[in-house]
Amino acid sequence: MCFLLFATISSNAQFQYLYKRKELTHTGIMGMGMFYSSIDADGFPIGFRGDIRARLLHLFTAKFAYYRSNSMKSGQGELSAATNMQVETCFLFRKLKMEGVSFGVYAGYDQGIRNTKFNDVTLIENETGKNIGNSSSLDPNTIETSNIKILFRTQIPHARLGFTFYNYSKKRYEQYYLCYNFITTPSNKLYTTDVSYYNLSVPLRYNVGGLTNSKQGVIFGYNALVRNIAVIDFEIGFRPSFYQVNPKEKLTTLEKDFFLQLGVGIRIF
Repeated sequence: MCFLLFATISSNAQFQYLYKRKELTHTGIMGMGMFYSSIDADGFPIGFRGDIRARLLHLFTAKFAYYRSNSMKSGQGELSAATNMQVETCFLFRKLKMEGVSFGVYAGYDQGIRNTKFNDVTLIENETGKNIGNSSSLDPNTIETSNIKILFRTQIPHARLGFTFYNYSKKRYEQYYLCYNFITTPSNKLYTTDVSYYNLSVPLRYNVGGLTNSKQGVIFGYNALVRNIAVIDFEIGFRPSFYQVNPKEKLTTLEKDFFLQLGVGIRIF
């Protein structure tokens, strides 16, 4: 609803399909589709992403992103592709001396849904309390069980707060942001998951043990629309994540929380 309001709030508003208008107007909405890939502690997720982005007089910007990542398999089961949603807003309250450049504040929220798998975690069935998967207790000399990985889907919802630089012209815009991100859900709410255990077709609910999580991080991001058609989106930094509790091995922040994500695509409308 708010995006439609942005499109009609000015007679100069823009809503274009397949580039019927060549120039970016001060107020309008855009739709984008892209391929993205990430590198993080959870593995190497890849997938597709759709964005709806809005701007109001180059003073306010908003973005809604929908992610769909690849499916995952392991010795403990199979998960379909994961979906995740993210929203961002920027308020640009100060124009700088450089032409077309503004400075402002940035805020966002990431639903944090992820597919992941670990070697040494415990799954406990909610209803019975029965331990049904703990690869760390298996005989390491047994080839069939020594490499079993427990696969699950869960989420770490987190908020983002920071500042942004916004640069625009008639044929392009680009945005830089640096933000602090932090968990918005109590830690004890994070350790349950839907799991397809031993390839069952119906996911069941389990408690997860043997994990802990980091609670904060810092992210640098950049996104741009180039020549009114090509889309580039890039993030690098540290975000809240799960990691295994292992007293024999101390993980660094780089090993636990680092991630890099790159998306490339085209503008659809």
